[in-house]
Amino acid sequence: MFKVLRLEILKNKRRPFWYGLMALLLLEIVWFSISIFRTSIMSNRTFNFDQNYLLFMLMSINGFFAPLFISILSSRIVAIDYDNNMPIVLAVNNQSNSKLYLSKALFGLWIVFIYWLIQCIMVKMISQLLKVSFSGLQVYVTLLLLLISLMAVFVFQLSLSFVIKRQVFSTMVGLIGSFISLMTAGLLPQVVTSFLPILYVSFVNPFKLHGHQILFNHYWVLNGLYVVCITVLILSMTMRFSRRGEIAQ
Repeated sequence: MFKVLRLEILKNKRRPFWYGLMALLLLEIVWFSISIFRTSIMSNRTFNFDQNYLLFMLMSINGFFAPLFISILSSRIVAIDYDNNMPIVLAVNNQSNSKLYLSKALFGLWIVFIYWLIQCIMVKMISQLLKVSFSGLQVYVTLLLLLISLMAVFVFQLSLSFVIKRQVFSTMVGLIGSFISLMTAGLLPQVVTSFLPILYVSFVNPFKLHGHQILFNHYWVLNGLYVVCITVLILSMTMRFSRRGEIAQ
């Protein structure tokens, strides 16, 4: 595992797309911070400014930024091998693309974990600054669901990047996902978002805005298990197709 990660790091460490991802992450942090601080000084709030609001906003803003961030990540780490005709080289040597796909998955999931961890630190620091205490199961549930959904979106986007050689398609899917989340504010019915893996962050959001209240969805386990099952299905199908040589070359 560490050998695979080291190889992917060496292949990608000097590539310029990292600057774009860091800029996008910084924009997300600034956006989240400004939204939270602006709400905290409002005198006419119709809802409680507590941990539920912070966690709801964390999931909502991720629903907007994560699809674009992950689509850029997945398309760029795959593009370097397509540009160097690696699938053709593997086919000539009678080898499948499954190991290549798995190495990209491990590397990308590690980056997604770091992306998630930075946001956990961010929301914790902001809560301490604003004296909002975090306690109870809801905090751990929300952060766990965020990690699961981010990884699910990455697996979906990575599979698209492998199946469709033109990487602009994967990036466009992420851009469309971010646009939909921005326009709908994460309020699309779950029956719709359950069929759109690019919107899984919005789908698993355990908090729902009901009138002037932010309510916790106690059926979060079902949503989380559903996303895990779909992710495993996408992963296994892509691995199977790559072994059979059906990945675009």
